[in-house]
Amino acid sequence: MKQRETYDLEVLGKEETVASAPLPAVFRYWWVRLLNHIAFWVFIYLDETLSFFGLTEPWGLDLVAMSLAGDMFAVYFNLYVLLPRLLLRERYLLYLVAAGLLAIFSAMWSYYIFWDFGCTDCPWAKHLSDFIITSYLPTLTLVGTAVAIKLFKHYYLLSRQVQQESQLSMDAKLKNLRSHLNAHFLLNSLNNLYVLSKTDPSKASDYLLRLSELLRYHLYESRLSRVELKKEIDFIRDYLNLEQLRGQFERVRIDVKGDPEGIKIAPLLFIPFVENAVKHGGKQDGTGFIELQFQIESDRITFVCTNSRTQRSLSKPGGLGMIMARKRFELLYPERYAIWVSRTPDTWTVTIVLSTTKKLEIHEYDHALHHTG
Repeated sequence: MKQRETYDLEVLGKEETVASAPLPAVFRYWWVRLLNHIAFWVFIYLDETLSFFGLTEPWGLDLVAMSLAGDMFAVYFNLYVLLPRLLLRERYLLYLVAAGLLAIFSAMWSYYIFWDFGCTDCPWAKHLSDFIITSYLPTLTLVGTAVAIKLFKHYYLLSRQVQQESQLSMDAKLKNLRSHLNAHFLLNSLNNLYVLSKTDPSKASDYLLRLSELLRYHLYESRLSRVELKKEIDFIRDYLNLEQLRGQFERVRIDVKGDPEGIKIAPLLFIPFVENAVKHGGKQDGTGFIELQFQIESDRITFVCTNSRTQRSLSKPGGLGMIMARKRFELLYPERYAIWVSRTPDTWTVTIVLSTTKKLEIHEYDHALHHTG
């Protein structure tokens, strides 16, 4: 009677962040910022600017200068006093009152500069209507536009800072995990070499020679952000051929379905799970086995590792190495992978689904959970 298999589903990962492209370095110079401000005011006073070149109706230079002074005071007092001291400190009501009064005074200044162009004998209701339409609303629009640009820049730079800090933190974590995985691989290999030197010294030199080639790949390729999937599979194949020298495995097989050509992944993603299979699947009587399968599709990679179980591996499939390997998936492929373990009294099977293009959906995990094995 076939033993009922049990499953432990692990879906790890948080929402993926997208790093923003850095601003061009030229925008950091003071004179570039000055030119940006000049361009802003030329655009706001475009009609008056064109009048100086005879392209539009002429404006009095003194009137334009006084109007510009009032608008600049309203804009820059808002940007460099009210905004940082009130709005960005969440004192919203006080900011609205102060900004509203500032806009009124600025609009009154602008309106009375051009008083001679209006109707001096009109009632106050007419003046109020003209004041709102010709001065107050344009002033609000001007100040609002400047504040919107400033806030956009502020929150854009803030988001970039958070992303950079997050990226630095993630890089530090990845480097730490990578160094631990390298040490973990080396310690396991040296332990196997020590055991082999005791049981079969004639094979130890061959093991050491092959191990040096594997360590070269393990140490240098792991520094890259992406490596070819084909190289990773070749590395795993060489590693398993090396471990067969210990004489603990009757059968080791790697089955690759699909074309790995042109596909790149983070280095050493799958080797910790293969190491774990070697560690827990080897048997002293030589009857252990490991079977690996790579199912490669256009948008995902499915990795299945099945190994024999020994008495020491009946409780759990791995320790620190498995924890670090899963953390790497969490950092490198958030919401784009699933890992689950199925077990019978005689075998461990680790299945990993890695999406190369988009995040996996929850219903896909459920489907895999109920249709594995």
